[in-house]
Amino acid sequence: MNNWFMNFFSNIQRSITRKFTGFEAITWAAVLIISCNALYELSSPYKDLLSFYFLTGSAGLLVLAIFIYRKHFRNFATFLSLSAGNALIFWTCWRLGTNAGGMLYYFPFILSFLFVFRAENNTYKILAYFMIFVVTIVLITVTCHPVSPHFQMPAAHLHQIYYTCLVSSIVLTFAFLWMIYDYQNRLNRKIILKQELKRKRILRFILETQESERQTLVEELRNNINQILVSGMKMLEVAGESDQSARYITLGYNYTKSAVEELNSLCTALSPAMIRDIGLNDGLKEYLNNLNKLKGMQITSRLIGEGIEGIPVADKLSIYRIIQHCIELLMTQGAAKIINIEIEQAGNKIKIRFSHNAGVFDIVKAIHTKYPYDLQNRIDYYNGQMYQQLGMVTVTIPVHF
Repeated sequence: MNNWFMNFFSNIQRSITRKFTGFEAITWAAVLIISCNALYELSSPYKDLLSFYFLTGSAGLLVLAIFIYRKHFRNFATFLSLSAGNALIFWTCWRLGTNAGGMLYYFPFILSFLFVFRAENNTYKILAYFMIFVVTIVLITVTCHPVSPHFQMPAAHLHQIYYTCLVSSIVLTFAFLWMIYDYQNRLNRKIILKQELKRKRILRFILETQESERQTLVEELRNNINQILVSGMKMLEVAGESDQSARYITLGYNYTKSAVEELNSLCTALSPAMIRDIGLNDGLKEYLNNLNKLKGMQITSRLIGEGIEGIPVADKLSIYRIIQHCIELLMTQGAAKIINIEIEQAGNKIKIRFSHNAGVFDIVKAIHTKYPYDLQNRIDYYNGQMYQQLGMVTVTIPVHF
């Protein structure tokens, strides 16, 4: 119930934020200013009915653009609003002259344009929209006069219109600047919160990993190695009292050897020192040979590229852990028996490919089940990628050689 309420509240909050800090808010602000100018034209002693009709029509087009935007035809709505706004500024300069201050509206207009398209990735679309501004400004420069011959009015009234445009443009500019500030402030808070949650998640994972490794170590020592050593000790005790002492000594030796192998395997899993000592290729082959013997698997590995052994040891260990985790996921949750691993140097990236016989297996989903953070964090640390297809998993990580 609480999750449903929080999701519902979050959806409402996102809806309010979208309406009052984006395209709709800016367009409604423009409609309000245009409506005020239309009423001013209608109540002025020097009525210009043609300008009143033009202002009213432009406001109507902007309202129409809002409804089109809500229907998810956003490109057309944006084009319509930009065209209406530029046409209105051109009309003001052509009808009343550039001294009327119509071009002052370009300050908030361009600012709002940059704000609305802050997250737009299509450069060509932005340039196309920006060309509407350029073409309109060029037309105003070429065709409009400081004092228009198309509609005559006293200079005092023209100054009054100029100051009205100036105040309106300043108010709109400050309003849009506040929108940008508020948006950036909320974005920064969200980023800080996300980083804090990620930090807590990683710390929690480190603690859980430490406890899990300790528990695994205890279980391995108690349930496996301890029992093998106890069996070996009993064989040695029996050897001292039996006529077949050589046989029991051999059995005790084998049990002790098995315990040593188990300890080596456990130490390798916890801290792969052989990666530091003999290199990634040989160390990985040693690990896979032990794993094949213990689990009855058919796992092979191959390095492609001479520069892989030249990367830092810390990066080798990360590659080793990624391979180790992926193998375990493919074995335990994908039921794979045959895995072929290729580690290839491709420029400044390393590609790790796992060919397997697990069939249809969603390793990305399995990561969050078996290794909710460790494997994904290692890939994220390198800004790497993991993708899969039938019978193949590929991990790509950038590494400095």
